[in-house]
Amino acid sequence: MNESMIKLASRFIPGKKKRREFKEKHLQKLHAEQAGAYKKMKLIMTLVCKDEIDIIEKHLLFHHHMGVDGYIVTDNNSTDGTRELLEKYKEKGIVLDIIDEPCPTHMHGVWVHRMVELAIKKHHADWVINSDADEFWYANSEDLKYDIAKCGKANILNLYFRNFVPPADDVDYFQTSLFCNRLLPEYESKALSIDNELYVDTKPYPKVIHQTKGYIRILDGNHGVRIKNPDSVEPGNIRLYHYYIRNFKHFESKVIKGYASVKDHPQKGIGTEWRRWYEQFYAKGKLYEAYELKFGFKKMPLLKEIGCVVNDPSIVNFMKHKNLL
Repeated sequence: MNESMIKLASRFIPGKKKRREFKEKHLQKLHAEQAGAYKKMKLIMTLVCKDEIDIIEKHLLFHHHMGVDGYIVTDNNSTDGTRELLEKYKEKGIVLDIIDEPCPTHMHGVWVHRMVELAIKKHHADWVINSDADEFWYANSEDLKYDIAKCGKANILNLYFRNFVPPADDVDYFQTSLFCNRLLPEYESKALSIDNELYVDTKPYPKVIHQTKGYIRILDGNHGVRIKNPDSVEPGNIRLYHYYIRNFKHFESKVIKGYASVKDHPQKGIGTEWRRWYEQFYAKGKLYEAYELKFGFKKMPLLKEIGCVVNDPSIVNFMKHKNLL
């Protein structure tokens, strides 16, 4: 039984004292089982990266201190020093395997599936987090394995992005703690009235942490997983923060590289966002104008007022506590 089931079952116990004793007994047993599972768990993170030198070292160290046992990384033609830094952390034992992937076309699902199989067959992982370099997985306990174990019998954990707002170009993005949650329905009409379709992102899809037992295949973008006897939950004790845009220069580079990787992709529907940004804005010389509308720098007071942008220093505080900043 998980905590919810224990609390529900206790309602049928006659007498306040007996109900309390029932809950205490079974919660103590549950927590002992979770602690045992947590101590035995092998947690591997897979990572696809390309030219992420500005963030990759923080990503590796953050999750190493957050309980990840090791990384399997696919590097896709990095030329900015990312590949060399990965080798440095392989020598330290934090990165377990590096796969050099020369393919210029976006084949994310294929590459991640290959890494998951390696995590299972070579490294005997119990759980896998499939990540990108700009995704930071934060556990309330500051230990991902402990908080995964607390999710009970679920074998898929669905998490939704908390997107950080990019700061001014001369500000370190890890010194700001503003993130946007622009997809909440109660804010959508207000957001639309601010700057029309540029403001509202596409429908949110979850990112997944999953067990390796029964694993079949990861879906493209790590937005889902095929697994035998799926049992999924949205955990309240793990949060997914997303530094997906760090400044305009980084955004422009992502648009150019993203479009190049998907423009000749054989599968329809892949890279719709990058095609739109490139064809409708970059190619017409309007990318910076669209960037300002998208991220609302001139409207920041209003965005805070209606709750679309809030302050959360969890990442910054943890990294300072661990001397990572």
